[in-house]
Amino acid sequence: MTLTAGGMVPLRLDSRLQWETPTADGSAVTLVPVAYKSDPGYREWEIHAEREGETVVSTAATVPWGLRKLRVTVRVTG
Repeated sequence: MTLTAGGMVPLRLDSRLQWETPTADGSAVTLVPVAYKSDPGYREWEIHAEREGETVVSTAATVPWGLRKLRVTVRVTG
């Protein structure tokens, strides 16, 4: 996905699964957890585009049939 520096997009993960805390490999974005008073049915992080470059955001959840992985490459443009 491509974002403009200063932009933001939410990352929402189904709360029925036990997702690992997402990580950001790179310095183009930061991840900010969102806290809710009541469970909306998902866990959420905001992906903030900080500077030009690429960052890989990844996480995983264990499911009965194995490991479910999520990996998103975020490209930030000026």
